[in-house]
Amino acid sequence: MQTIFLARHGQTEYNAKGWLQGHNDSPLTEMGQQQAKELGLKIQGLKFDKIYSSDLGRALATAYLAINEGDVEGIINLDKRLRELDFGQLSGKPVDSIMVEGMHYTENKDFVYPDGESFNQLIQRLDGFWTELNQQSHKGFLVVAHSGVVRASLGILGINRYQIRQERLPNGFLAKIIIENGSVKDYQEL
Repeated sequence: MQTIFLARHGQTEYNAKGWLQGHNDSPLTEMGQQQAKELGLKIQGLKFDKIYSSDLGRALATAYLAINEGDVEGIINLDKRLRELDFGQLSGKPVDSIMVEGMHYTENKDFVYPDGESFNQLIQRLDGFWTELNQQSHKGFLVVAHSGVVRASLGILGINRYQIRQERLPNGFLAKIIIENGSVKDYQEL
């Protein structure tokens, strides 16, 4: 049995402005730092065999603040496969840029953003990460990533709640997932 805590980074300057980030990065806002610390309080005192984060600064900063606030021991392992969906030329533009028919990844998972990737390509990238994690003998994990990554990861694990546009995934999101024999036994949003 494995227990996975899956989190989305705290609010960034781009989030506050309503801009797409993708592989671009922007620092956490004061609210984002507070959200990261609140994540830490939710995981306070827990023991993780492995801690993973996207290599993008906003996820790493969230992971760092959370484990410090939660007094959690462990080394943060950076993994590029946990990077956000690459919006390519739309990165740094208003979120509304993708809110047209067929361009939003929850409606058209095969749409490739110009000079970027599709949601299905993101799923393929993440599938290797989750397969490797599932094969580990370790039992407890913290994974800090991004909205698209959390959406895709939940889908890979068979939890499809966030696969539609209307379900917004908030900054500072945290879910606890228990996996037994390769299947989700329990799912809770904390």
